[in-house]
Amino acid sequence: MLYELVSFSDQIGPFNVFKYITFRTGGAIFTAVLFVMLFGPGIIDLLRDLRERERLTYILISHDLGVVRSIADRVNSASGAHRPMFA
Repeated sequence: MLYELVSFSDQIGPFNVFKYITFRTGGAIFTAVLFVMLFGPGIIDLLRDLRERERLTYILISHDLGVVRSIADRVNSASGAHRPMFA
């Protein structure tokens, strides 16, 4: 089904990626999204509760700064080759 989008790759270059997506890859993507949607909020709540109760320290690497901000007291952000910024 996604392989049919390859015919549009001449007009829209990023559609060329659909040539390489297999059924197994699609299943892995679906499983990862399902796990994140089902278990993600519970894991974030568990991390937050453990930090408050046990006074733990985490190093959390994420692209979602909203999640990081909801857990962290201090945030260190690095971008490319620039020095880290502290907030």
